[in-house]
Amino acid sequence: MNINPENCPIISNEICQQYCNADRSLCMEVSHPQVLFGALERISMERDQQNYRASHDGLTGLWNKYKWEEMAEERIMDAQKTNKDIGLLFIDLTNLKKVNDTLGHTAGDNLLVDFAELMTSTLRESDIGRAGGDEFVVLCDLSPHREKIISPQERLTSITSRLREKTNTFFEVRSEFSNLGVTAAIGESLWSSSMSLEELIDQADVDMRAVKKIQHQQHDKYRS
Repeated sequence: MNINPENCPIISNEICQQYCNADRSLCMEVSHPQVLFGALERISMERDQQNYRASHDGLTGLWNKYKWEEMAEERIMDAQKTNKDIGLLFIDLTNLKKVNDTLGHTAGDNLLVDFAELMTSTLRESDIGRAGGDEFVVLCDLSPHREKIISPQERLTSITSRLREKTNTFFEVRSEFSNLGVTAAIGESLWSSSMSLEELIDQADVDMRAVKKIQHQQHDKYRS
């Protein structure tokens, strides 16, 4: 039976329109409004779930790499127009592979989830993305606070210090990870109007690698 979309009582609904156009049986239920609207609600929920899966990391629930980059590009464009100050943190969980190899992948996944929760309790969740297996990125709003007159670099350094303090405490408590040399290396970069997102990430990545090198040296010295 072909369904004529013009006969649909809720033709303004986008979902119903699509089903009518597809000649599916959904609109044959128009004589039963509760059934119809229940079906539409279920379809809407399924769509929301699909959109969520397309934009979020399946393990941590943070923005995935592609959605985060889309958000960051928009924020940079806005900063160019409004002269806002923004910065970026690039975070690497050092020696995550040792966790997977020694304690198992479930332990590694639990570490990633717990670390993501630590970040969302410290920073604004909508700023954070999972860039890769053991890497995270954070786009920081460095707008000045009325009660404090400090530079954007000082604000960024303050954010980095707060997160570093939280991660140090986290790994002090989780000795099963710290004994394997697992820690968080945090690099930072301050955006300027001439910088692209890629350049901003690269600069923070370089800073993170310098931090990681120092952490390796400290760990080796402690073990010896």
